[in-house]
Amino acid sequence: MFITMNIVADALREFDTESKLTNGSAPLQGIKINEIAENHVTASQEKDAVVLKHGKDQILVKNAGLDRTINTILDTAREGELWERALYHMIFNGCSLQDIAEKAYGIFHNPIFFVDETDHVLARTHHELGEVNEAWDSIINTGYLPLETTTITHEKMNRNLSASQRRGKNVPFLFSPPTTDIDNRGINYLIYSPLSHERVGTLIIIENETPVTLGMLNLAEVLTDAVDEWMNMHKEDHPFKTSRNLIQELIETPEQVERKEVLNRYIAPCKNGYRLALITGCGHVPREQIEKMITDTLKGSLAYKYGEEVVAVIPLTETDEEIQKHLDMVLYYQGARVGLSYPFYDLTSFNSYYHQAKVALSYGTEKFAGIRPEIAMRYFTDETSKDIFGANMAHPALEKLKEYDAKHGGELYKTLYYFLRHERSLIDSSRALNIHRNSLIYRIDKIRQLTDVDLDDADIREYLLFSYRITGRP
Repeated sequence: MFITMNIVADALREFDTESKLTNGSAPLQGIKINEIAENHVTASQEKDAVVLKHGKDQILVKNAGLDRTINTILDTAREGELWERALYHMIFNGCSLQDIAEKAYGIFHNPIFFVDETDHVLARTHHELGEVNEAWDSIINTGYLPLETTTITHEKMNRNLSASQRRGKNVPFLFSPPTTDIDNRGINYLIYSPLSHERVGTLIIIENETPVTLGMLNLAEVLTDAVDEWMNMHKEDHPFKTSRNLIQELIETPEQVERKEVLNRYIAPCKNGYRLALITGCGHVPREQIEKMITDTLKGSLAYKYGEEVVAVIPLTETDEEIQKHLDMVLYYQGARVGLSYPFYDLTSFNSYYHQAKVALSYGTEKFAGIRPEIAMRYFTDETSKDIFGANMAHPALEKLKEYDAKHGGELYKTLYYFLRHERSLIDSSRALNIHRNSLIYRIDKIRQLTDVDLDDADIREYLLFSYRITGRP
């Protein structure tokens, strides 16, 4: 386990010490006697005091011998190393959050809480000495303090930790209690889903039985690394997972959410299947208000803000007309629109139906937009045209007809399109082109001669129509 000058200062708390630390969180490897080393603490005896140095940091231990001072530091480092080993042994052999909290209590001697983002305490230490200070009641009740409410302590710590000294982007931080009349602190760590990278919970260590120090904050990095390892081992079914986290994972990392029993735990099974609604145009309305209105109106549904949109999973216990009527009552806001997926049964295919509703929303114009044939074809055409190779996959017959028309002032390109669109009906096609039936027959014969295409082949006809979508309709 690494040590820091902050941890060394805590280890020597019972000694008569004077500390001047500006970079006390830098990870160090050990102790060097009378020898300056970049990643070590240098220990030397000077008269009746022991001097410990690292860079500009210095701890002066008065009236103490070198051997006793070093042994005290080594005992602290050894205790921390044994704790870290035991922690990872538990994790790799299967343990709970409660086990991790109780194992950490022996190091921090303060109340430890694991809280999810729905304010539910998932695990907490059980300690006999002392009670949680009343100043922390709001933390225990609400589950966490947002990062933006932390005090100057966090800002100061950030200044003292350079990027190279951080063990990761997500580090534990110090913060003050909700009240200002009590001088104590806590350690907070924001826990993120290993799949969606969304914040899913918080680890809180509350100052109660022993003072929370910067050295304790450095030790907390060992605990938070262990929590990250534990989360990765439980990434498909971690206890922090809420239905909101699950929805994000289903959209962004669907390949990781394969266990149907996990899905059914958060989204109630419905024998009639589900429909996914993607709602936009109500960004000015508070997220919680939209979510509550939808879930209250459509029983059994789930609704969550995702980016600038609201995603709603609606069990099909009512008809489409009734569902749209309910949504219309909720979404009376000007500009609100809904993209609807096809009905589906398999929640592991959630990602596909989310994108289906997004296509309906993007290509449709009505308030309630579903996937219609023309919307699907426009989407296919746009996606094909984005690729330079896809754009060049149009049937070469169309280019020949364009060239012929340009040279001879003809309308063969247009004629073929309407002939195909009217399923080769001479009457309907000639009427749409406003030409005589015999003129149409002449043109079709000319098209066959120029292109040598088999218009009796259904696949060829389908290919030609799709090619018109890529190259442009007449």
